[in-house]
Amino acid sequence: PSENLHEVHEENVEMVGLFTTLSNALVHLEKCLQVKSFYTHSHSVIFLTKILLHLGVFPEREHCTLCGEELQKFNDMYLIAEEGGFACPPCMNQRTAYSVQSGRELWELLGHIAHTKYQDLGSIKLEYKSLPRMLFHYFCFQFHFEEKDFKTAAMVF
Repeated sequence: PSENLHEVHEENVEMVGLFTTLSNALVHLEKCLQVKSFYTHSHSVIFLTKILLHLGVFPEREHCTLCGEELQKFNDMYLIAEEGGFACPPCMNQRTAYSVQSGRELWELLGHIAHTKYQDLGSIKLEYKSLPRMLFHYFCFQFHFEEKDFKTAAMVF
């Protein structure tokens, strides 16, 4: 009997990528702990960003998800999980159905992290829970998870 190794390999591609992302996160975490530059919120945002990239649900950053306008020209933008990315201020002013926080800092941070390898990421210091919380909400929405089901999330976010 002959095995179809292609099918077996294809199933493992996703797991290999997830393992690589997790492995890189742990190496980066250990390095930061050794030099005493560990920041819980920073590492949460970095890890979630890398996972979202790998899984193909990274938030749209180039254009407003509501009108298509280029986001680079705005001073502010808003992460809308339900729309899969960021929206511009004029669109947010017209729509009150979304409850979101301003996300310019997160928008910039996601861009930096997405285009930088783990080993090249320096120390990123986030002291507030709002950015990782926004990204965690986005992650949960994309995968149809309930935030309350993550029992230990409250300790991180």
